[in-house]
Amino acid sequence: MKYNPQSKVTAVLLQNLTFPNGVSLSKDGDFILVADTTNCRILKLWLEPSSKSGMVEVFDWLPGFPDNIKRNHRGEFWVGIQSKRGKFLKWVLSFPFVGQALIKLPIDITKVYSFCKVGKERVGSEVKW
Repeated sequence: MKYNPQSKVTAVLLQNLTFPNGVSLSKDGDFILVADTTNCRILKLWLEPSSKSGMVEVFDWLPGFPDNIKRNHRGEFWVGIQSKRGKFLKWVLSFPFVGQALIKLPIDITKVYSFCKVGKERVGSEVKW
């Protein structure tokens, strides 16, 4: 969402995100990156100074669930990975209707997935661009 303090108007920039979990503005201010946790990806939304203004593209697919995104003083982006994508998650993501049905359940799918991985390898890593 974008808020204009002069006009006091709020505009929706991205819709139909299942679990956005972190936003970070580029060093030059020409795009933002959004961590899309459920889909294990980072989205790039181009902002007004760019000729691509309003366009959205997949910046990167991740090996696991992103947990926030931050930019450092050099303009690099850092993303924490909560846990890896397993075969079950890859299957779910290959059929969007299955993922959409699971999201409508009154449970946190990422927590259930992490709980099911007890005793297996867990990821406590970061990805840098």
